Amino acid sequence: MRTPRLSNLALLLIAVVWGVLMVHWRWQGTDGEGWRWVVRSDVKGYQGYLKALLITHDLGQETPDPDYLHRTPTGSLNKYFAGTSVLMLPWFTVGHGWALLTDAPRDGLSAPYQKALSLGGVVHGLLGLWLLGGLLVRMRVSDGLTAFLLLVLAFGTQLLQYAVMQPGWTHVHSFLLFALFLRLAWGLDERSPTWRIVATGAVLGLIVLVRPTNGLVLLALPVLWGSGTVARALGLITQRPLAGCAAVLGALIMVGLQPLLWKLQTGNWWEWSYRGEGFHWGRPEVFHVLFSWWKGLFVWTPVMFVALLAAVSLVRRDPWRGIGALGYWAVVTYVISAWWIWYYGGGFGHRAFVEHYAVFVLPLGLVLQQASPAWRRSALVLLVALGTLHAFQFWQYEKNIIHPVHMDRAKYMHVFGRTAPEFRNSLGGNMQCPPFHPHGLELVLTDTLGWNDAHWQCGDPRGQECVMMQEFGAGFELPPGSLPEGRALFVEVKFERYVGDADGTRDVLGVLTVEAPDTLFHYETFRMDPLPAKAGVWEPITYRMRLDPLGPGQRVKGYWWNRPGATFKLREPRLRVYAVKP
Repeated sequence: MRTPRLSNLALLLIAVVWGVLMVHWRWQGTDGEGWRWVVRSDVKGYQGYLKALLITHDLGQETPDPDYLHRTPTGSLNKYFAGTSVLMLPWFTVGHGWALLTDAPRDGLSAPYQKALSLGGVVHGLLGLWLLGGLLVRMRVSDGLTAFLLLVLAFGTQLLQYAVMQPGWTHVHSFLLFALFLRLAWGLDERSPTWRIVATGAVLGLIVLVRPTNGLVLLALPVLWGSGTVARALGLITQRPLAGCAAVLGALIMVGLQPLLWKLQTGNWWEWSYRGEGFHWGRPEVFHVLFSWWKGLFVWTPVMFVALLAAVSLVRRDPWRGIGALGYWAVVTYVISAWWIWYYGGGFGHRAFVEHYAVFVLPLGLVLQQASPAWRRSALVLLVALGTLHAFQFWQYEKNIIHPVHMDRAKYMHVFGRTAPEFRNSLGGNMQCPPFHPHGLELVLTDTLGWNDAHWQCGDPRGQECVMMQEFGAGFELPPGSLPEGRALFVEVKFERYVGDADGTRDVLGVLTVEAPDTLFHYETFRMDPLPAKAGVWEPITYRMRLDPLGPGQRVKGYWWNRPGATFKLREPRLRVYAVKP
């Protein structure tokens, strides 16, 4: 096999660009301390294992943190699976040594730790692309086409985001593991050396330890092996039973790290750490996951639509691989769509597919390799155009022109193609999906009476209108006992807003809190206006927000924080609260 010169040059280019973006965007940021945002949200949980085991030595007795720790009667329970922590361990160690050399705080959160973790995301992304490039060449995809596809993945998909900007999330690490598994499995048969069979099993176990549903990567074997899938699988089982048992043992050892950690935390070998979360198997949001303006895969990562079309086309050329690819698409999309929060929180586009790009690109490479020159050129031009659109919108996302969570058709059209500063931070609102509700939701409170009744207050009511001029005011309060305790809640707020100046409410915030007399349990802010206001027009606005179960003595409050001191009017406030059925 000839040395893949073009694909190696592509990897070098990717490494240079990713490295520059890492330093400029992630390490420096707008204030010179962008690195402080590497460990946040989900990453606090993945890094929490390492911090608790190697620095504070308090696993199971950590300081409470609602972002990732559950309180149990026998100890604190980390919400997340530990596979990402295993992959972070070398970089955490690098950060610790860096901190020792520079006298930085050795707390897991200082600059050396977070920069090392950031570097690890870039390295893991590059290794994944290198492995995937080698696999494509072995599948007889030309070196030039392989180089092109690597560039598409690096700059035309969310792999860029999770390698450079959010390297602590699972996805870039899972992408590396998927590529490694596929590369190992490609040449696997009854003649393979034992180490390769065992390594394949161990990598599969680590994939499951990162995210159990990612074990679906096994369904990619027909895409790799084609019509020889059954014969190759039977040959491994019948001809190499001892090696196969060793591979299963390697996978179980990897997966077994999780119950061991649960035992150390709570004394129990089994825990469901995603408490209050789960799958809605009977009502998957397939259309929204693929096509919605909110987070739809094909809207925000349009090159993947071409990848799906390639899988369809492959059915005629290579039925085993084509049907296998479509089956993989179907099962993965169903499982992702069935998760209760189908858009998977904040971020650019739909992040749950990132690791699966390693599988989706294989049929694309095969079909483009076999296509006529005219069709291949047309497809390449289309992929460049769609990848460029993705990269441009990712730039918009980084400049806060695209909202990180709540997008819809009106917002998309408002900012499409926009680069001007006035479009930055111009989108707001708060639209969330309901909490996990396997038995449904029930309405537990409704209020449409208006201002100054049992729940709504306004400092300056004038008839049916509320005039806002002060910094804090106009809102609702639900006292202790007015809502059921111990059940997740879904709050819907509707009203109409009128401004005389289109920019008057641009910086007004909505605030939602859960509090007791001496404690603040929940504090959430968001921009009042979903879209920039229209002067002289009454505009309807709706918010939908989740709340964790309430405890004794807790009350819910919502109000507007008028930071710019603007004057605006509100009318027809309506409030509904739903609770998850027991």
